[in-house]
Amino acid sequence: MNLKVWHHSWIAAALVLGLFSAPSVRAEAEPLQPVAVVKEIEGKLDVLRGGNLIAGETGQSLFAGDQLVTKEADRALLEFASDKSLVKLTHNSTLLLTGQEEPARMVLIKGLMWGKKEPGDPVLRIQTPLVILAVRGTEYFVKVVSPAITEVVVKEGEVEVNYEGYQVRAGKMSRVVLEKGKSPLVEGVTKRLLNEEWVNRFA
Repeated sequence: MNLKVWHHSWIAAALVLGLFSAPSVRAEAEPLQPVAVVKEIEGKLDVLRGGNLIAGETGQSLFAGDQLVTKEADRALLEFASDKSLVKLTHNSTLLLTGQEEPARMVLIKGLMWGKKEPGDPVLRIQTPLVILAVRGTEYFVKVVSPAITEVVVKEGEVEVNYEGYQVRAGKMSRVVLEKGKSPLVEGVTKRLLNEEWVNRFA
């Protein structure tokens, strides 16, 4: 008992005298690496980070866990650090950045997004409340109509969908409608319909 008391007293004295330094309780945290950057903003962009709401700015770095929110008449263009792929959110949309490739790089919680990536790059995965999409390139649109309905339009390239036992590959100028409890609907789109229903929303 006396030995234990003396031992503790010696350690306390040594710390006071600076005879040795106690090891750090927590290793210094490595700086966070941005996963994307804001390239353009039309209107406003809200960034929810760690429970805090931040006003988005052009040139701002974005990190894993950031949730991006646009409201009426807002748009925002992002560029991802890993492969320089582009994503643009239109109004009333919410996008979560995961900071990892699996199961998905981002989650479109609601709204509409446009994307562009090089076909030679690794597959880019996007999750919605209903499904995970594998984008192989090069220009596409994703819309969350509701938690039970997701629409995908491919302008160029290919998007792969695995949903409830169905495997669908949507190619150039095609549209896929995914609705919970139903088989996927795949159809072609005309250039006029593409522009009216999708492209013009980002113009």
